[in-house]
Amino acid sequence: MPEVIEFPIGGADLPAFQPGPLDAEAGWRDHRVELRTAVPSEGHGPEGHWLLRLEFDAGHGPCPDLLIDLDGERTGLFHPEVVREDRAEVYRHGPIAGSAILEVPLGPLAAGRHAIGLTTTLDTAAATGPVADPGGPTRHREQFGHHFGSGITWRRLALVSYDAAEANGVPTAPATEPGAPIGTATEVPTAPATRAASGAPSASAPGAPTAAHVDLRSTPLFIESEGLQQLIDLTVTVPIGTEPPRTAEVRIGDRTWTHGLTRPGRDFGQFRVRFPVPELAGPTETEVRLGSVDPNAAGSGGVDSGDAAGNRVANGGGGFEVAATDGTGADDAGFSDVAASPAANGATGGGTAATDRVRSFSREPVAFILEPKRKWTVHLIPHVHLDVGYTDVQGKVLELHSRNLDRALAALDRNADFAFSVDGSLIVAQYLATRSPERSERVLAALRSGRVSVNAFHSLFLSGVASLEEVYRAAYLAARLREDHGVPVDYANLTDVPSYSAAVPSMLRALGIDAFVGIENHHRGGNADSDLQHLASPVMWEGVDGSRVLAHFSDTYSQLRFMAGDPQTLPGGAHALDRFLARYERDDYLPHDLPVIGTHADNEDLADGDAAFAARWNAAYAWPRIAVSTMAGYLDAVRPLADRLPVWRGDGGSYWEDGVGTGATVAAEHRRTQTALPVAEALTALVARADDTYRPNRAALDAAWEGALFGCEHTWTWSHANAHPHGEQVGDQLDWKRHQVHTGHRNAVDETRRALSQLGELVTTDGPTVLAHNPLGWARDVEIEVEAPAGTPFLLNGAPLPTEALADCDGLVRHRLTVPDVPPFGYRTVPMGSARTLAPGEEGGQAERAAAAGDDWRPVPETLTTDRWELALAPDTGAVRSLTHRPTGRTLLDTSSAWHLGDVLYVLNGPDTLTRGDHPDAFTHSGAPHTHPHPPRSTLSGRRPIADPPELTVTAAAMRPVGLRRTYDGWRLRTVGTAPNLPHVEVDLLLRDGDDRVDVLVRLEKKRELAKEAVYVAFPFAAEDPRLAYDRQQGWIDPATDHAPGACHEWFTTQYGVTVSSGPGGPAVVWTSADAPLFTAGDIVRGAWPEQFHIPNGSIFSWVMNNYWPTNTPPEQDGTLELRYAFTPMPAFDAAAAGRFGREVRFPGVPGEVNRLDKFDTEPRPLPADAASLLDLDLPPEVHATVAEPRDRRGLLVRFQDLSGRGTRVPLPTTGTAVRCTADETPLEPLLDATVTLRPWEVVSILLHENGDAR
Repeated sequence: MPEVIEFPIGGADLPAFQPGPLDAEAGWRDHRVELRTAVPSEGHGPEGHWLLRLEFDAGHGPCPDLLIDLDGERTGLFHPEVVREDRAEVYRHGPIAGSAILEVPLGPLAAGRHAIGLTTTLDTAAATGPVADPGGPTRHREQFGHHFGSGITWRRLALVSYDAAEANGVPTAPATEPGAPIGTATEVPTAPATRAASGAPSASAPGAPTAAHVDLRSTPLFIESEGLQQLIDLTVTVPIGTEPPRTAEVRIGDRTWTHGLTRPGRDFGQFRVRFPVPELAGPTETEVRLGSVDPNAAGSGGVDSGDAAGNRVANGGGGFEVAATDGTGADDAGFSDVAASPAANGATGGGTAATDRVRSFSREPVAFILEPKRKWTVHLIPHVHLDVGYTDVQGKVLELHSRNLDRALAALDRNADFAFSVDGSLIVAQYLATRSPERSERVLAALRSGRVSVNAFHSLFLSGVASLEEVYRAAYLAARLREDHGVPVDYANLTDVPSYSAAVPSMLRALGIDAFVGIENHHRGGNADSDLQHLASPVMWEGVDGSRVLAHFSDTYSQLRFMAGDPQTLPGGAHALDRFLARYERDDYLPHDLPVIGTHADNEDLADGDAAFAARWNAAYAWPRIAVSTMAGYLDAVRPLADRLPVWRGDGGSYWEDGVGTGATVAAEHRRTQTALPVAEALTALVARADDTYRPNRAALDAAWEGALFGCEHTWTWSHANAHPHGEQVGDQLDWKRHQVHTGHRNAVDETRRALSQLGELVTTDGPTVLAHNPLGWARDVEIEVEAPAGTPFLLNGAPLPTEALADCDGLVRHRLTVPDVPPFGYRTVPMGSARTLAPGEEGGQAERAAAAGDDWRPVPETLTTDRWELALAPDTGAVRSLTHRPTGRTLLDTSSAWHLGDVLYVLNGPDTLTRGDHPDAFTHSGAPHTHPHPPRSTLSGRRPIADPPELTVTAAAMRPVGLRRTYDGWRLRTVGTAPNLPHVEVDLLLRDGDDRVDVLVRLEKKRELAKEAVYVAFPFAAEDPRLAYDRQQGWIDPATDHAPGACHEWFTTQYGVTVSSGPGGPAVVWTSADAPLFTAGDIVRGAWPEQFHIPNGSIFSWVMNNYWPTNTPPEQDGTLELRYAFTPMPAFDAAAAGRFGREVRFPGVPGEVNRLDKFDTEPRPLPADAASLLDLDLPPEVHATVAEPRDRRGLLVRFQDLSGRGTRVPLPTTGTAVRCTADETPLEPLLDATVTLRPWEVVSILLHENGDAR
């Protein structure tokens, strides 16, 4: 016979999810399932003893109680202990979600059939204590189903014979007490008794347990009843088949309380009384004695014997109540009405006869020490999360959030205690743009009063994807609210996004913001350590430059619903806050204030604000007190503790930032916008400085910045895109995002071209000329690309510059040329010796056209030696087998790797035949009904311990050589090929003669595919004892040492550079990806979700695209993509050199053409004809600077950034005045000595006002 009888989960008889009576979606009632089995007649355990083992998750709201009935004869109630030891299962939302194992010894079971009923129920008195429940709303948000309900998710149900339990190491009760991690205080009994933590009695022998045991603990709940009273939980656990005690006598000091334990219809399990005692002043010795005296008899039970008046203090007796049935019989989803179980209804028929029971308790007292609990203030923060799209099209979403401000005003009018936190300043800006002046002023007044607070950030962005300037610009709207309308804005929050760049505190302090709230969603974004950050909060979060901000990290938004359900009930709240506060009731936790962040979900109607629960709670309980608050209000409450709070350091990695790979073409344009906009800002400001008749087009540039901010905002497309990949909203929402990014890029390019045209008017020229602009603050040679007719000479000091023809269309050639020594923030002119002379459309009338460039590709040899490099090549494929740096003899590539330099890898989850399409080439549909079979579930979708790892098929693109070509400055190797769903792949490798920089250019054509897929470009660098570092907006991160607990270790994002070094201080290589920010180290993404970083080799993989997300992102993608990469060897890691290298790659030279239509006359102009700097700051090599027009349109805004990590000093131009300001341009103090001092990694913003500056 089997030693373990498993009950299969799923289906009508045993659904995976079983709701509880606090689940509104399931009808606010108990739910019962029945396990049916047959026990064989022979061979089952000593004396036929069996153990019922229940394993389940409690991931939705309050965990229900469980009523277990055996064969309709014996019934017991249990209060499951939900354990949250870590965040291993990240899909359990909310701070009290966890798992439970309930083991119930059933004693001997006779051979034959048996039925075990499992009913989710609620012991209301045990949940709330002696308080009146005034009731509340019963309507829930139907659109969320059980998401904000209450119930359990079954993982395993089994009957285990005692022999099997012992053989498998399964105790009859857990050996250690589950509880909140990080030092939660618990009451422990002293001798002579011992307890089993689960509430089930320990068994000292294979036979059934025969002794009841007692548990006593203090709770954080207080009531006012003749003074402040603290609620205590008394739990007596009685094994099956033994007689429960009828009373429990609790002695605390010189007072004694006697409680009745009789519960009609229940004869085993847990008997709990939650009763009040005077507030504990300190650790208090307590005794509990079990007895059989009827507490309702004269002079007995329920009476505090220390009360001289003899007043009744507590009585735990009374009938067991169940929800009324609706008379409809069987329930949905395989549940039956509780009324079907006589035992559940309190009936005694079929119960165990008294002669079958044994005495289960001792009159000897059990000693405990009760610990006092602090009086908590819970800051309930009404809040609706802003997704720009996702739940609905963006225009509707933005209007909904404006309407929520109207709802908030109405709530403020109704309730003086209401408060609301706005998730992004974009919402306020949209409101002011779409509402009357009167309504707008009401919102501004509410913001000024503090009853409504607003996030300093425009919207919720991916902090590792956003550039430094984007983060600064994200706070500009808030700065205008502060300056123009007197709105206090002193905190920022990022909601939903589960990881943050270590530079965020530094950027916030630069903005003058001293507080931050990180509201993390660990769905596809966390690991087992992720709770540590939440349990430590609030903290002082230290940035890379040493700056600190007060920070609280929440493990989700919608916290009230995730804990207490929707709508909230008093029993649900008591259960939730008891467990929630227990996680923070620790000696090392200072505050008495704790936030519950969020009453609502994504883009949801605020309705009445859901704040009424606070009033109902506060009417019943004295503590914890629920204060309806704002994020600013909570931060103000804990700010006085700032000097004593723990310091949190480290980077969170790049969770959710893999989403940019689901829209690779949009992400690439966003990356170009991130560099194009600073170029436009600087050039327009500097041209206006050179001639004050010009000024930047502020409206166009501001619109471009907003487009860029939408590019790094965390939402992409419709929430149901994966379920319905051809739904209208999938393309519509993505098109909106693409349009925003494209508008940002288009505006930046247009304004740069306008400024270059203005510059051309200011520079002396003699005929057609190319202006080569250097947008960086140090002189350098710049590469530019210019289209001109074949044969057009480009002259420098009268001599032709060599060029490379990159493309040729009927004699119109795209030239690449290098312009030497272009001054910082300056230009150098390159006259063109000839130009077009015909009117448009007349080219075809020419007698002859210049011959196109010849095809000068050579066959690929086995080896190639250049000035700087020695290469081993594969002539049949063009693959680079090895790459040796001749000056040092270093081999840069790992010859043992399975991949070659620049290999394009196509990765499919599952067999290569798997597809979700109707036909591999059918991507459009006529409208006829069609389906898309779902891909296999795997850990690619998220960190789920119960999910299977993916079966990945990795295919390198099959390549053939176009050839090897000599260029004016080196050698170009080109290969072309295909891969699955990549009909065209082209890879160029450029090796220069006079520079160690190696450029890799990849062009892809991508077809749509719904199967889970990814594309990578391989860079198999060689390294012994490899060490990885990647840059953030400020500073560099070594994930092996600089990642915080819970960080993402499987993929990363880069701003300007990644380095791979051989051990500490060993030789290194710096690599830059201009267009694709995602990368992995050592291997591709395999859904491993590691909890520590380890790099097995020096390979870097540019993670170009994927569709791994189960929501929020496009399920498929196509298009044309051009990806620019570069790398160079370094003697050792050098942060400043690596930072400069990355910026030079991402900020190439910018060409502007002055032709005969632009300027007819050749009279002298104010600026030199050959070259000039528009602003020479004489920067030291470890400093980077950017330039822009300030918001007051006077002078220049200059930001200085230390790239070295050592700090430095920078002298300023001596003319005019210099004022240090925040990053949002709020003036701070004049710089009297005209010197900027930079701390390591610091960024300092300066307003330079020159003499006579009138703007």
